[in-house]
Amino acid sequence: MSTASTDVPDAYICPISQAIMKEPYIDTDGYSYDWETIVEWLQLNPFSPITRNPLNITNLVPNRALKIAIDEYIRFNGGSVVTKNPATSSKEPSLPKFLPCVEAGSGLLHGMAMWLINEVKIVPKAAEKYAIQLYDAEVGSIGRLRKKLTKNKNFLGYLKFDEDDIEDIFSALFPDKEDHTAKNLILPVLNTIPTLPSRNYEISAQFRGHSGGIWSVIELADGTICSGSADSSIRIWDVATLTCVKILGGHTNSVVNVIQLRDGRLCSGGMDKTVRIWNIETGMITRTFEGHSDSVFCLSELPNGRLLSGSADKTAR
Repeated sequence: MSTASTDVPDAYICPISQAIMKEPYIDTDGYSYDWETIVEWLQLNPFSPITRNPLNITNLVPNRALKIAIDEYIRFNGGSVVTKNPATSSKEPSLPKFLPCVEAGSGLLHGMAMWLINEVKIVPKAAEKYAIQLYDAEVGSIGRLRKKLTKNKNFLGYLKFDEDDIEDIFSALFPDKEDHTAKNLILPVLNTIPTLPSRNYEISAQFRGHSGGIWSVIELADGTICSGSADSSIRIWDVATLTCVKILGGHTNSVVNVIQLRDGRLCSGGMDKTVRIWNIETGMITRTFEGHSDSVFCLSELPNGRLLSGSADKTAR
């Protein structure tokens, strides 16, 4: 492949392997993966690496439109067979399969950790920590990390990455640049970030009952805990007894965000593209808002009592 186009579209990259997909297959949630990579994933995990919804190999179908687009991209950029994102080398990654971030079920964490270990040569423990930090900062792919650092060389300094590791990451992402250390930019930033005293925290309680990943957790006005899950349910938990006291069912896909309104009602948004209002006492849906064409990820109650929702369809309503 020609080196003229180094910014591979994120849609062409498998979220697990961070490689350009050879045979893209799409799942029931609308996410595409390279065939060999998703098959290997499903041999270890019976759920989606992105949404954590139950996923079986029989749920995958060829994404022919994406395959055509990738083939055209490769042809336009030189015609040679592309096996990796330009930020990665040609060898196969060998990420330890049981790092906690992999067990958590996030393909984006998995892919970022693979890249940090195999291409940047960062030790697995540090790579896991860095992958989680980048994921929390909404940087889930190598392409996005490159764009972020192009705009702000201090970005990794703000995240408190080790300075030597920062240099190695710059070297891997920008191999053609003579000076990729940027020490004069990074060290001042590191020195301005206050260091908090280290503390050892212990788990004081665990609530068990959801069959899917947890997307949202809030404390309600009465002191109970409310959680929204990839199993499409909302659960209310009693802190004293550690038991589930109510299950709210109605969403048809993952419940991504839950807030409590000023009048005490519950409001939820999810991957079923809806916003729902709940009466907590009865557990019933009192109103459903439709209109978004993709998942609803954030909710807020405005001072005038109206609701504001933000969606992956790039709109706020």
